[in-house]
Amino acid sequence: MIRKSIFISVFSLLCLGAGIAQTLEEEIGFIYVKAEYLFETSRYDEAVTQYNLVIRQDPKYKDALIKRGMAKNALGAYKGGKQDALQSIELKGITGLAAATLAKAELGLNQSEAALNSLSAAIGLLPSRC
Repeated sequence: MIRKSIFISVFSLLCLGAGIAQTLEEEIGFIYVKAEYLFETSRYDEAVTQYNLVIRQDPKYKDALIKRGMAKNALGAYKGGKQDALQSIELKGITGLAAATLAKAELGLNQSEAALNSLSAAIGLLPSRC
């Protein structure tokens, strides 16, 4: 009798935990979609704020770090754009978009040689359109 009630209690807690995790994932997804909309409509300050919320929950979530870096670059906050690109590369590996975001930040910081190197990497990593 006691074993059965312990089993039911543990099972209930596990199910509750799974429900909370799913709800948290849905919440992050909603915030991410909102950030994407703000970014696409050139509302970069607001987009950065929303990406911050996503990144606090999960820094590896989709491409939130890169998109935040791109928004920061659009605002002229190149140091922050560079930091986001580097953090994304550290967490997820280098991609064409990360290298391009890094190149734009470096160019904005007057780091021409580094920007050229990052741009070369981006060209090699981005898919060809031909």
